[in-house]
Amino acid sequence: MVVLTTLRDGRVIAKGAITQVSRATAGLVYTSATISELRNVEDVLQVNLTSVVQATPQVPTTTGNVVGLSVYVGASGGVTGEVIAIGF
Repeated sequence: MVVLTTLRDGRVIAKGAITQVSRATAGLVYTSATISELRNVEDVLQVNLTSVVQATPQVPTTTGNVVGLSVYVGASGGVTGEVIAIGF
């Protein structure tokens, strides 16, 4: 995980990797990214996904420094990516 910048008020913008997830058939899969540089994620700024099939992210949820994400993946598809978040 990487710190992108530190703001004047002390908050940090950092990114974390989404592990590869895949399905044999089309449907929702759950994945998460732990942003170890943050103790608490205030908001998810951006989700970047890479896939060879259709991949549609749902609204991300946060608990502490973990960002959880449900992704609709087309049949026989795999997804990797990153999450950019702000927190402290």
